[in-house]
This record gives sequence, structure tokens and C-alpha cells, in this order.
Amino acid sequence: MTGLIGGYGLIALGLLWPKLNLGRWSGAGTWITAASLYLNWLGLVLQGGFGSGPKAPSLPRLGPTALWDRAGGIILTMAVLLSLLSGLIVLIGLRKLAAPAGPLGPRERNDQDELIFRR
Repeated sequence: MTGLIGGYGLIALGLLWPKLNLGRWSGAGTWITAASLYLNWLGLVLQGGFGSGPKAPSLPRLGPTALWDRAGGIILTMAVLLSLLSGLIVLIGLRKLAAPAGPLGPRERNDQDELIFRR
């Protein structure tokens, strides 16, 4: 389920990303987003497959379950922090996208508050 949600989010970000005005942060944001999705998946696999999840085997396969729970929790914490950083980068790109064009647009006002249209 996490893979499906992450996949749809990745598709939405992929469609939005070229429209963002990020400059040098574009490459960093791409890698941060990808790393957060993979770390999210890995943390859940470690906790669910090797940790003390609801369908965990009674005998641990590769060491104590507390170790895998702790490792998965640390990885999930890193994934959440990277996801928040990725969201912040996207919001910064959207803010720059919505910024006004400046004083010289298709129309401007003169001293008498009359509209002047430029061609």
C-alpha cells in the first residue's frame, strides 16, 4: 500500500516539477524526494518483515526483533524528515511560481490612475 501511495505521489510530483521555479535546488529536491520514498519503503520492510510486526514469525530469523524494530524506526524517522524537507522545497518552488511578474506587465497605470495597455 505504501508503494502505491508513494507511486501516485511521485507521478503527481513528476507532473508538477517542471513548472516549479527552483533553480539550483531542483536536483537536490529530486534526490531528497526519491531518497525519502525508498527509505519509507525500507523502514517498513525492516519492521514488518524482520521486526515484531503482527505477522512476524515466533522465532527471529536474523537477530532479535528489537534490533530490527529500532533500525526500521530510525530509517522511518529519516524518511519523514526528508519528506518534510521535500515538501518545503516544493512549497518554495510554488511560492516563486505564484509571485507577481513585476511592475511592467501587460498593463500599467499612469499618474492619473488610467489604464494604459501595451502592445
